[in-house]
Amino acid sequence: MKNIIKEASIKIPPQINIKFDKGYYIFNGKNGEIKHELNKHLSLKIEKEKAIILLNNENKQQQQKKFIKKNSSLINTTLALFKNYFYGIQYLYEKILILKGIGYKAEVKNNILKLHIGFSNPIDICIPNNIKVDINSSTNVIIKGISKAAVGQFAANVKFKRKSEPYKGNGIRYKNEIIKLKSPKKSK
Repeated sequence: MKNIIKEASIKIPPQINIKFDKGYYIFNGKNGEIKHELNKHLSLKIEKEKAIILLNNENKQQQQKKFIKKNSSLINTTLALFKNYFYGIQYLYEKILILKGIGYKAEVKNNILKLHIGFSNPIDICIPNNIKVDINSSTNVIIKGISKAAVGQFAANVKFKRKSEPYKGNGIRYKNEIIKLKSPKKSK
């Protein structure tokens, strides 16, 4: 029998179903599904409208205080991940990138994001299965997905292809990002 040390609960929205399959918890909703593998020290108990995350100490010889100090942050991290999953499955996460520069544009063809950003050839970026990319205008790229981490990582990868330069501000940036421009160097 497991020795339960600490527990926390989170309310499950009515539109979301949670099931266990092959070592993964699968969260299903209107925008898709996402899988989560629990840490070996945690267990999940699902009751009517809430999920209870339990911290277990299977090794009773291990000192209780050291174990709690080392592993209690797992519960809060898992709670934060579950909240992100619930939000993403219901509403989707979104990042908007703006391409600024002469001739800069983006297009999506066959699950590939094609960026024309001042190089001699366009840059092709393969779009992952869990990400949706829309082009609002030729210079606005909207990245959507269930996973906050996956959306943020893909947006960062796209932005890395042409960072905003500090003199004119040309490059790829987030919608609300403020670029502090430098004044051009003056010759003597």
